[in-house]
Amino acid sequence: MRYFLIVCILGLALVSCGEEKNEPDPPETLVVGTFNIQFLSDTLSSGDTPRSADDYAQVSRLIEESGFNIMAVQEVRSVGSLDRLKENGLRGSWEVVLGESGGSQHCGILYDTRFVESLNNVEELGETAG
Repeated sequence: MRYFLIVCILGLALVSCGEEKNEPDPPETLVVGTFNIQFLSDTLSSGDTPRSADDYAQVSRLIEESGFNIMAVQEVRSVGSLDRLKENGLRGSWEVVLGESGGSQHCGILYDTRFVESLNNVEELGETAG
């Protein structure tokens, strides 16, 4: 009986040690970055030159390799521009939100859902708000 109990305890210990989490540990701090991408456009409208797939791949690589959890990108034309980052190398865990205010240029927010559950109420300040 004693040997059976020892074998059961060892078996449970081995099973619990074999379970690995595929998710990264939650960060102690969030790394937030921002940059002006010089009018990220995905369509030929109003004279804008759309970025190439290589441009999008390079920006995606910069975001991935820089270790950001949240990235604010200035001068974005549309949510399609942000989606193209996901299509050209940005990991599937990233989500995008586009600010609603502004003229033809908006602020885009990208966030890694492995660390940030969601972003709500993303608003841009108008010129009079500073």
